[in-house]
Amino acid sequence: CGVLAATTHSALLAIIMVFELSLNYSIMPALMVTSAVSTLVSRRFYSDSVYTADLDMVGLEDQRESSDLGASKEQSIGDWMSDPIYVIPQNTRFSEIVETFLQNPIEHLTVIDDEGGITGEVCLEDLKAWLKQGSDLEVVIAMDIMRPPPEFLTADARLSQALPLLLRNSNRYIPVVNNSSRKKIIGTLARGELLNYFSEAISRQSQPGIDIFKPRQPKK
Repeated sequence: CGVLAATTHSALLAIIMVFELSLNYSIMPALMVTSAVSTLVSRRFYSDSVYTADLDMVGLEDQRESSDLGASKEQSIGDWMSDPIYVIPQNTRFSEIVETFLQNPIEHLTVIDDEGGITGEVCLEDLKAWLKQGSDLEVVIAMDIMRPPPEFLTADARLSQALPLLLRNSNRYIPVVNNSSRKKIIGTLARGELLNYFSEAISRQSQPGIDIFKPRQPKK
């Protein structure tokens, strides 16, 4: 974690990546301290990160632009979302839900109705409670054990609108819907990827550097 933070000059990036791999909340305090110290020490001795060092070596340092975080946030969620993943119908059987969790390093599944609208969320910790009950799980479906719908984003929302949700939400993947009323799922946003983007952009804003965060081309 410390090595990653030092080489990238991005403490938040290192924290997110290590946590996403471990999903262990108990290591968070140590991750934060290690990443922060490593980043500060690295910047003290060397102004370039692993991203900008090679660019400087090939003579691109004169083509630097100001890091305008505001401009980067003009992109929309639709520019970043991928196809819907970790989504299950509300009539999915309990055994199938368990199998999905076993095969994927996730803790939440989004539940949808027949028309693709979000109706709820199944959490891994809830399955453990059901298993302890010892009831007949063959008749249990997602609708029986789901929680209220998770927080979501709309495809036309700006990145600046997404940041507060990303910071307070622990889900790895945030559902993206067509609109707030119908809530039909049309994509998935990788929380870690976008937090990484913000982390790098904020890190750049504090010092002159090449703007590697040029807006993405909208997906076709």
